[in-house]
Amino acid sequence: MLTENDVISAVCRYLQNMNFEIRQALHTSEKGIDIIAKKDEFSLFIEAKGATSALKTSSRYGKLFNKSQIKSHVGQALLAVMKIATEYSEVENVKIGIALPDNEGHRELISEISFAIEKLCIYIFWVKDLNNVESTLRYSK
Repeated sequence: MLTENDVISAVCRYLQNMNFEIRQALHTSEKGIDIIAKKDEFSLFIEAKGATSALKTSSRYGKLFNKSQIKSHVGQALLAVMKIATEYSEVENVKIGIALPDNEGHRELISEISFAIEKLCIYIFWVKDLNNVESTLRYSK
């Protein structure tokens, strides 16, 4: 079961394989943008969420988040990327994304808002496991 830290690590490896430079990769105990990556003049800011708590002392550790928790986490991720988009609205080539565990609960929720996600140009990174990421990111210089 993927924690937020697992999701961040997997997406960073995925981006590095696409020749992105990882400028920042935070962990759950750190505040700020989870992943900042750069390639050429293209900057990518990503908010990540896990499928379970990363804190071993949490009652949710090792248990999948329920639909209500998934909705809350995706809402928090959307708010975070909207703030980033607003902060960098005058900067060219800044893109935003959300990284999520590839499971039924997250897929179902994102499918309900897929039109808006596409219209707002939010990239989605689906993390199946530590070495398997699927993304809507299509980078071309």
